[in-house]
Amino acid sequence: MTLINAIPLPNKFLTQTGDKWEIQYQRNFTGSSLPAWAEELKLNPRGWKSHPRHPHICGYNGDITVHLQLPGNLNEVKIEAECANYADRKQRAVQLAYSLDGIEFIPVAKARYGAGEAKASATRRLEGQAGAEIWLRFSRILERGDSIGRNSYVVFKSIALSLSGAGNAAAVTVGVEAAPSQPEDGTSIQLRDCVIVIPEQPLPIPRRYSTDYLVRPLSDELNQRVAAERLQMLIKRAYGQDCAIVKASEKPANKKCIYVGYGEHLRDVITAPNRAEGVKIAELAGELYILGEIAPAGTNNRPAAVDRGIMHAVEIFAEEVMGYRFLISAVNDEVMFTLGTVIPKAACLSVPQGLLLEEAPAFQHRLISTVPSPLIGLRACSSINFSCNHSYGMAAWAREYAEKYPQMFIPKAGNKAQSDEDAARNAQVDLSFLDYTEPLVLEKRLEHLEAWFERREKAEFFAGRTPSDTYIIEEPPDMSAPSFRYNARSEALWNPNCGAWGDFSAIWFDYLRRLGAEVKKRWPNMRIAALSYNRHYQPPEFELPDNIDISLCLMRSSAQCKEPYVFQKNLQQVEKWYNKLGHDRNRLSLWEYGCWPDWFLTAPLNYAKSMQKWLREIKPMVAGVFIEHYGPIEQNFLMRHLWMRLLWNPELDVDQEIDDVCVSFFGPGGDSMARFHKLLMQRYEMQWQNPHLIWDQYYVHPQQYYGQSFTPEVMLTLGAMLDQACREAGLERRIDTVIKNANAIYFFNEAENKFPLRISLIAAAEPITNPRIAWEGGELSWQGVLLPEQKLVIEGDGEATLIKSDNGSSICKLERQGAALSNTKPVSMHFWHQGEPDIDFRVRVELAGQDGKAQAAKSIYARRLDWVRKSYQCFRGGRTSAASGYRGFFVDAAQAHQHLGKVPQYEAAGFAFNSQEAVKIDWLKLPAAALLRGKANSSQPHLIMGYPADLACTFRVAKCSDALLLRFEAEGAPLAEEKLTLSIADKTYELEPAGAADTQKQPWQLSSTDSGWQATVCIPLQELKLQPNVPKTLNMQVSRSRGAQHYIWSPPLAMWGDKEQGDGILQIK
Repeated sequence: MTLINAIPLPNKFLTQTGDKWEIQYQRNFTGSSLPAWAEELKLNPRGWKSHPRHPHICGYNGDITVHLQLPGNLNEVKIEAECANYADRKQRAVQLAYSLDGIEFIPVAKARYGAGEAKASATRRLEGQAGAEIWLRFSRILERGDSIGRNSYVVFKSIALSLSGAGNAAAVTVGVEAAPSQPEDGTSIQLRDCVIVIPEQPLPIPRRYSTDYLVRPLSDELNQRVAAERLQMLIKRAYGQDCAIVKASEKPANKKCIYVGYGEHLRDVITAPNRAEGVKIAELAGELYILGEIAPAGTNNRPAAVDRGIMHAVEIFAEEVMGYRFLISAVNDEVMFTLGTVIPKAACLSVPQGLLLEEAPAFQHRLISTVPSPLIGLRACSSINFSCNHSYGMAAWAREYAEKYPQMFIPKAGNKAQSDEDAARNAQVDLSFLDYTEPLVLEKRLEHLEAWFERREKAEFFAGRTPSDTYIIEEPPDMSAPSFRYNARSEALWNPNCGAWGDFSAIWFDYLRRLGAEVKKRWPNMRIAALSYNRHYQPPEFELPDNIDISLCLMRSSAQCKEPYVFQKNLQQVEKWYNKLGHDRNRLSLWEYGCWPDWFLTAPLNYAKSMQKWLREIKPMVAGVFIEHYGPIEQNFLMRHLWMRLLWNPELDVDQEIDDVCVSFFGPGGDSMARFHKLLMQRYEMQWQNPHLIWDQYYVHPQQYYGQSFTPEVMLTLGAMLDQACREAGLERRIDTVIKNANAIYFFNEAENKFPLRISLIAAAEPITNPRIAWEGGELSWQGVLLPEQKLVIEGDGEATLIKSDNGSSICKLERQGAALSNTKPVSMHFWHQGEPDIDFRVRVELAGQDGKAQAAKSIYARRLDWVRKSYQCFRGGRTSAASGYRGFFVDAAQAHQHLGKVPQYEAAGFAFNSQEAVKIDWLKLPAAALLRGKANSSQPHLIMGYPADLACTFRVAKCSDALLLRFEAEGAPLAEEKLTLSIADKTYELEPAGAADTQKQPWQLSSTDSGWQATVCIPLQELKLQPNVPKTLNMQVSRSRGAQHYIWSPPLAMWGDKEQGDGILQIK
């Protein structure tokens, strides 16, 4: 059957003649409401837009992904789209792309446009590459902050697909792992023909997915039947069995039953688990019982009894009995669910006779933020129903009260920026932060609470975080007030011994103390949820009401509890709050930052054993943990899995769990991947010598990560393990991916390798101009324009062939500098072109002579490993926390090892004549020093590690008898915002290459062209306190900035200006 997004494709779009087939699919988006066929394209009803005054602006505001399961193998695809644009000044683009695996999309067309409409179309021949399915994506490329583009009248007006192919589609088995069914030999019960039975009146459940981390009110639609449907779906996927769901009164007499959820019908048969979120799975008399703990009505102020364990029970049964493994199980994303879930395959559902599993979590609060979402299988929940985050909607407070009650806001700091509207409204106060010592603030908050509880009004004042059944959520905006001593009331609360991050504690918790007393009188069943965070991290000296519960946000990330200093400091903070809250474990939870310092690193942070030690230590004092977790899922899925399993059971055998996950997930490559992950964890969890914290919070220094944990020798071992796993799973040494300008790929080579490297550059949706590839010590470049569908194939010896879209070819001349590209040791390759920096293009790096396999022919294990290895071997600059970001750990480590402990030095050439005769200097005979990509004050890896520069900038230094001369040569036409900064000793000299010569701040000589510029600066020796014939060593740094592009001579190898290695060295002899 031919399917479009899992729905049968209407016959009118499909034509078949013999073994050949063709699909012609077109949809025009017209009318004022969503059309009946919208389900085919999975269109969100909220995305349908129709302009009331301009009827031509009508269509779908959102991206569209189409998954086609075809009648045979695909040979050719043509896609088209038309977009309408709102008549503003924003520049936008429409982009079309395809994917053969649903994970990585290859752009094929891109149309940039302003006002009006845009059309994009492309045709691609895919013979020999594709199987019988393809994903097509229609995207709008929008600037950051383009709210109109994201939410208004920037819409798709039509899309069209034309696909053709031949042959019959093979049965799709990708994503299924074989698992032998258990024989019916008296030790197991086979449930071939069974029904799922739910209670007559299904009870509510607290959450549908493991990533529903914000606690919501109970819903009639969210009940035990959802758990039954989850089990039904899992049985269908694994065994192909269709199990009906019936209520207890409807169960047939002639079928075996699977009872999901405890109810009155089971009262005389089996007891429900009684521990919070407990699970009971049992086989009795040939029937199966999957049950969760029932919290009685009134628990957490909820009006009805709630089944808090049933979703865990279904997922535990699926894992421990059926053989599932939920790792990145995104149920709303079929591709990711298939890739990230180990799905067993057997003839029918079989359970051991006498089966009895009883479990309950060690921590009652286990929540996590994840990408992608929603996910199942993480066993996340909060049986205390706790949730807290920033809950003051300052826009609403300012709009309502600033003019009449300016005293409710703190005084404005001296230079704090304000919008014109704010300044006009009140020039003396900061409208982004309240004065919580002002009685009116408490008075108005109580009014908001009364309006919410009585009429469900004033939600905007809570920043969307209105009270739950259990908690009033109280947390100020996510910022530090500019001052904590701004009036007599705040002075009276000031505590000079407040400790680290405690300046605001007395003010905030005094406000909560007063609010808590009022809440206890007016709403005695409600509790207050608050954070210990930022500048109110420390507990106050005074007592707090017993209706206030705290989530302690550990400012020193527990990701680094492996270091004794961090462990002890965090433990002391937990103990302080545990004591302050009356030694009541249920009143204290933790907010753990799995994202810090991960946000600033490419090195994967695997720290399960140190986290296990930490959780065992704090278990008597805290109810649980919320984990704020980012990072690319290709790397962090295992640590995320271990985090949540340890919260369920801190006594988990971590090594055994890693073995189980890796063998299940990676099949033949599982043992090697288990060793890989264990070595990552072992090396990260080692204690560093002389560790250095940033802000007394994070260890982020490359000297610790790459100088101690991940040394060159360790990286070679890790690389060999990952490479071995890939080959065991059937992958060749080949990286085929989509990257942008200034990205990089790390390629594994072995000393005994006999094949040369082959690099293919393939233009995708837009041309690539003058591509260049660089590696340590060498580079290749080609002068020309690579058009879409054209391919430049570069062999390891430097020869290149240009292959055109019609398969015609010609030999190309390359320019090579420096060392040859090695095929016997690992190498990092950096890619540039001279077009727009956001242009996507394909790169394939491989060993010549391999037999390439099509994507469709790869096993599920090979597909997973291909997906995972790219996150380690492909580097993309900028923040890479989203699911699609490539981190490039091996690339980053290679760059760090090139520069770590190797401060650049330059020895100035000496000349006897004075600077007036500088024309005698033959500058080209002097050694040239080159700038790298970098910035002195940055937190992004590619700007601190010394990545190679896309635009060359070199300098040479000469010393005359009276002056020091530096000659600079730079690529790139001068820009208005460009600046060169030279720092020698305590002197700084700046050049703006685009400025006129007489506007320069120093005595520079400057000349420029459309392709670059040259400049010479002459600095008198006496200005630098140098004597003509006396040797001296000076600190020197050179930096260049061109808007968002930054370059530096001596890379900092540290963050936020904390110079680990400092400036370079200039030697004067």
